[in-house]
Amino acid sequence: MSGAAIDAQLRAHQATLIATAERELGAVVSVVLGERFASIHRAQTNEDSPRDYFVVEDAQGGTANLWVDAIPLETGVLARTVTNTTSDQYIVHVSDRLPSEQLTRVLAYELGDAIAVRDRSGQGLAPVRESLLQPESDVSKQSELSSQDHGRIGELNWLAARSTDAQLSDPQRAEARAEFSALLDQCGLRPMAALSETETHTTELRAARARRVVSKDFLRSYRACHGASSRWRAAARPYG
Repeated sequence: MSGAAIDAQLRAHQATLIATAERELGAVVSVVLGERFASIHRAQTNEDSPRDYFVVEDAQGGTANLWVDAIPLETGVLARTVTNTTSDQYIVHVSDRLPSEQLTRVLAYELGDAIAVRDRSGQGLAPVRESLLQPESDVSKQSELSSQDHGRIGELNWLAARSTDAQLSDPQRAEARAEFSALLDQCGLRPMAALSETETHTTELRAARARRVVSKDFLRSYRACHGASSRWRAAARPYG
């Protein structure tokens, strides 16, 4: 394939990503913000070549301007969000090589992260440097969630919503449940050790419970699964 053909293919994929983001962003923001969500509408800059962006309003009347663009990023980087909490401008750069079917989950993470940054900045609080939602975190020394943790919660809430979305096909809902299940493990929200490994299982179970306690006010799928490890596993896995 020639260089010109590759460039044309890449531009077409960028356009697909932006069109998908514009179509799905309202649903993703609604899920990530939950009860805090009020509205979202499209706006344009006052320039010779106007650019589209989105104005998000929360239930308290606060607004933020959200931009989404597809650009080249380093290998392995799916997205990056540039935040300006003073002006409430948030620019989400997604990789122009990101498969479009992964876009909504990536947006859910970026929005969860950005909202957490905005919230702590608005309260005059410093960022939380260490993430809690990972199996290796020390739950005995930490009781707050980082913005990255809130990004993962955004993903979990989005996947939980998709897993029960009647407008999706059965395979799509099953895929969302499988991804939800895998992300629970990546976040250390349930023990991975077998019950026969009594000491390790007990330690992991206590750590998972501690993480769920800190997360429960934000993780709506926590309430859906009732917090108990066995229920998390049963609710999350699509197959027996």
